[in-house]
Amino acid sequence: MKFSIIVPVYNAGAFVSNTIINLLEQDVEKEIILVNDGSTDNSLSIIKKFEKENECIKVIDKINGGVSSARNVGLDVASGDYICFVDSDDALEPGTLSKCKEHLSNTSYDAIFFSYKYIFSNSNKREFAYSYKPTGRYTARDWLADFIKLESTHIIHCIGTTIYSKQIIEQGKIRFNQSISYLEDVCFCVQYLSNVKTLYYINEPLYHYQVVNSNSLIMKPRLHISNSLDYLRELETKMFQAVYGNEIPYKEMYGVFGDNIIGAIGDLFNCVRIEKESVIKEISNFSNYSNLSQCITYATSKEKRYLLTILSERTNSEKFKYFRTYFRRIQKKNKIINFMRSIKYTVLEKMNFIVKK
Repeated sequence: MKFSIIVPVYNAGAFVSNTIINLLEQDVEKEIILVNDGSTDNSLSIIKKFEKENECIKVIDKINGGVSSARNVGLDVASGDYICFVDSDDALEPGTLSKCKEHLSNTSYDAIFFSYKYIFSNSNKREFAYSYKPTGRYTARDWLADFIKLESTHIIHCIGTTIYSKQIIEQGKIRFNQSISYLEDVCFCVQYLSNVKTLYYINEPLYHYQVVNSNSLIMKPRLHISNSLDYLRELETKMFQAVYGNEIPYKEMYGVFGDNIIGAIGDLFNCVRIEKESVIKEISNFSNYSNLSQCITYATSKEKRYLLTILSERTNSEKFKYFRTYFRRIQKKNKIINFMRSIKYTVLEKMNFIVKK
């Protein structure tokens, strides 16, 4: 059983070595495919050096085309039975792939999912992990039954939390959509889930999402969000149809659609470099969503129902002003919470109640 680990690399000279060393320590048959996506720093020379010293490493150098393009190039050359994706500043828990191999050897699962944790470098924020269900085997119907909770954990938003079957990827002709730059990870995962019958979930944070890279997409302005959300909504609808047939859980589906709209608007206001006119245009696009009334009906909370109602009833100018005020208040609240947490942990550490990792 062979694993293909695909790592897109862009201006990652300061941290990619740590990621490569971490992946080399995974004790399974593997190939590490490092796709240099037109880096302008010393990334290419670093990964070329690793390639010379390690037979399992394959370097591909290409012109800059974005992370989806780089991952697709990796998929095109991957020779493993199973695929996993790791970003150039992230890591896997030691023994992750051995653990996955054990489960895949015992039963023919279509996928292995596991949890992940955020690790904040150069920050007072402490790491925290997400989890969904107890460890065990699940059918696709059971796995998606609480789709609102699954979405809230962001496990399917993080591309590194899944071991994919190369055979299913090729049979389903699944690739990353290179025309979008928002939610591309979850779009790929949703396409894949449309082809899954059974999976195994490990309720441990085996993927380490390290927030250290200024080139990370999470730090960049979000452009054409409404187009990306339309595409995701289309894929999720097809996924529910494939898994549930005529028994689609509309409460879960439209509840998540509504949450995604609100989350997308929040992301617009979290990116200060986007022009006001562009934000208003995106909000207008969300207002014209044909199933907005169903999202309001199945909203996951009273507050979200109110936000979606504002989207459907007020003028674009009024919507912009309200959402700007709302999300600024949320940002301020989160800053206060994070500050208080940092003080709490610092005090506890000094009192020896917490052991630093």
